Amino acid sequence: MSEECGPIQCKIGSDIIPMTSQKTYAGITFTHNLQSSSSIFDACVKGRTNLNSLLSIGIHPNGLNPVLSFNIIKSVVYSSMLYGCELWNSYTKQAVEELERTQRYACRRCIGLPKTSSTAVTAQCLGSFDMWSEVERRKLLFWNKLCLGGPKFLWKTLFIIRLCQFMYGSSSTTQIGFLPDIYNIMVKFNIESFINDYVLNIFVPPMLCWKRFINRFIYDFYYIRWTDKLNTRDEHKRYAAIHSDPGINPILQLSTKQISQQHVWDLVELFKYSISCENELVICKICEKTSKDIVLHFILECPGLYLSRDKMMDGVVNAIEVLSYVQFSELSIEDQCSFLLGDHSHVYLTGNIKGMVCEMESFL
Repeated sequence: MSEECGPIQCKIGSDIIPMTSQKTYAGITFTHNLQSSSSIFDACVKGRTNLNSLLSIGIHPNGLNPVLSFNIIKSVVYSSMLYGCELWNSYTKQAVEELERTQRYACRRCIGLPKTSSTAVTAQCLGSFDMWSEVERRKLLFWNKLCLGGPKFLWKTLFIIRLCQFMYGSSSTTQIGFLPDIYNIMVKFNIESFINDYVLNIFVPPMLCWKRFINRFIYDFYYIRWTDKLNTRDEHKRYAAIHSDPGINPILQLSTKQISQQHVWDLVELFKYSISCENELVICKICEKTSKDIVLHFILECPGLYLSRDKMMDGVVNAIEVLSYVQFSELSIEDQCSFLLGDHSHVYLTGNIKGMVCEMESFL
């Protein structure tokens, strides 16, 4: 504001409305420049605080089942973190990455993974994609609710005005706010035609149909991106074979059927072996031989464990049917290792699968 004009004063009657750089309304903080990065960072701080407060009920390594722990986190922590996320806009990449880092922190806390664990498997092993995908889903659902709103509401009139300004105004390329952000999200998913259909034909998909469409579309988009991450890195080759489905990892899913806490965390240790990888030669502490794939060496090659290995393989033979074991014996040693860690794509597996996994637990 120039010195000649002086500061602008807004009044209600004779009362001057004070100027402020931010305002909190209904629990949502708005800034004068519509920047949401600070709100995202605050949400991450709130999420970590709420997560740490759940330690007392057992959300930590060797505590509750990790799948159950993550469900509690999504219900308690995520709901508070993502409150008002539909209005986040003009955010930075650092703010988005901080949100993803918070989710990975929560997942590592549930399972007991080290900080160096791969980001491509940390959240997906519990059946969750990028946290930003949930933000985008909520934004698109909010867009649909706005379009379906009746014309008698004042907010609907303001929404139409802003939409027309964005679509046909001369400053649409520099405009910031909710509508430009929604448009960019639709361009990202290649569904921006829905905006044109609404503006030109007043066509709005029914809420239930739109929700199903968006859920499926976002799921497929992030599933493809997740598989690309796994397939482009050699250290994820074994894990990609074991965890081919984007849902909960099959080993962790099996842990939900265990009553004994010891069995649950034995399965978690088995899962950790399935994501373990080395980029250089490692010396085995038992036989002192070097191996680049220390997990394969430990399970199938180390001569110092032959008695335990023979006992494990006898248990595997007794747990699965003969045809399955014949198929297993014909696999390469790399595929045999993946099979024992959860990859059953090469073998028509029948029999007592739980018994086979228990044998692996005992061996490890």
